[in-house]
Amino acid sequence: MTKKYKKMHILFYETATTMTIDLQTMSVENWFYNKFMSTNYKTADRCALMFEDQNSKAYSYSGYVPDFFPNKHYGDYIMLSINADGTLQDFTCTDEDIEQCLAKTR
Repeated sequence: MTKKYKKMHILFYETATTMTIDLQTMSVENWFYNKFMSTNYKTADRCALMFEDQNSKAYSYSGYVPDFFPNKHYGDYIMLSINADGTLQDFTCTDEDIEQCLAKTR
């Protein structure tokens, strides 16, 4: 089943970097570390996400970390566990999750 949204881009303000997640495979694009990594980013109530649909149209969200992110993030932390091959552990994100997230910004 094809999802409406194909990518999620996470902007980290403090380092001016972006992490892109392929929502079809639930993996980090261009993962070159080749080892397991656990991340913990404090967003300071400024979680910035951009979702890209199958037609490459972009939709942005800014606010607390959405509830579909794993772990007890309290709306302030992006905590991801990334396997050596770039796949995310315990991470799911459905089209419905994204629609609910985007509805908070509209």
